[in-house]
Amino acid sequence: MEDLEIVFKIMDKEEEGLRLLLECHGGKVNSYLKKKFSNILSDIEINEALYEAARKVWDKIESYDEDKGKLGAWFLIIARNCANDIISRESKFEATELTESSIVVDGIPLEISKTESKKITKLKKELKNAIKELPLTQKSIIEADLIAENGKASATRLAEIHGTTAGSIRGSRHKAIKNLEKKLSDTLSNFKKGK
Repeated sequence: MEDLEIVFKIMDKEEEGLRLLLECHGGKVNSYLKKKFSNILSDIEINEALYEAARKVWDKIESYDEDKGKLGAWFLIIARNCANDIISRESKFEATELTESSIVVDGIPLEISKTESKKITKLKKELKNAIKELPLTQKSIIEADLIAENGKASATRLAEIHGTTAGSIRGSRHKAIKNLEKKLSDTLSNFKKGK
């Protein structure tokens, strides 16, 4: 099936076009979403992102430009954005924003020196590297915690995603935190001392 044929069917608001879009490109888009987001989103949420993206393609088909890329790639980008929207929707937590001269916490700027800014940047970099080195389940839990509203993702939800129990998730979270504390102990100690 040619992409342009699918596009024309969707433009004509023929449901067959939507079915063909999902048939021709849905599998690849779904695989991409699972690969990129399965440690944060459940299968139900990944399907939600896929079908929301299909609805957006249906609504915004007039903005598709074949000269800028293939229909499948356009669909994938929309689906990725939908998955990110789901994550944002679930995480009302305002992330701390770091600039060279200030940290913004809950909308209130706190002035910091360039030296402090460099230390914070170094600490964040070392934390990211330490998280990357965690075992896969622990890494997934910590990444989910970082975007959770209260700093702790639902153990029940994570258990569903990882096919385990909430108790196991809580145990893995505890181990992950201990591993991070161990890996970052010198850095945190120096940071507190102002070094």
